[in-house]
Amino acid sequence: MSDIIIFVDDLSPEAPDYVTGHICRAISNIVAEKGKPIRTIEISGEEPLLSESLPLIKKTIEEKVDLLRETIIGICVDLVDDREKDDLKRVRSGVVLLEQIKQDPEIKVYDVLVYTSRYPEIQEQELIQKGAVCLIRREDIRKRDRTTVFDLMAERILKALRFQ
Repeated sequence: MSDIIIFVDDLSPEAPDYVTGHICRAISNIVAEKGKPIRTIEISGEEPLLSESLPLIKKTIEEKVDLLRETIIGICVDLVDDREKDDLKRVRSGVVLLEQIKQDPEIKVYDVLVYTSRYPEIQEQELIQKGAVCLIRREDIRKRDRTTVFDLMAERILKALRFQ
C-alpha cells in the first residue's frame, strides 16, 4: 500500500518538454531517498480534455482507494490545455477542472495543486480562492539545468502536500 499523487495533464505538443514525466521521476527520486512509499499516476493524453476529465479522475480514485486501499494525497492539475481551440478555454481549462473537483462531494476533500510552465498572468490567489493548495510555476528551463528545475517543482509539490 502506498500514497498516490494523481497528475492530470494535456501532454501538449506545444510544451518544450514532457513536464509531468520529469516531475514524476523527480518525486520518485526524492521519496526513494526518504524510504517512503509514494507513487504518481498520470491521467493524460488525447482524450478527454482537461475540463472533461472529472469522470476519469473519479474512476482512478475509486480503483486505487476502494479496490487497492491506497491513499490519494493530492491531485496535480495542469493549468493549460493546448488542445482547446478557444484561447480563453485553453488557459482556463485547469481552473474549470479545479472548480469541478472542489464542487464534487466525493472528491472535494483531496488537496489540488495547479501547475504551469506558462501564463504568468494567472494569479495564485484566484486559484487558492477556488480551492487550490497553491500554483506551482515551472522556471525557465533554458536558463537552468532541467534536473534542478523539475527537482524544485517536485519538492514544492511534496511540501504543499505536507509530505514528510
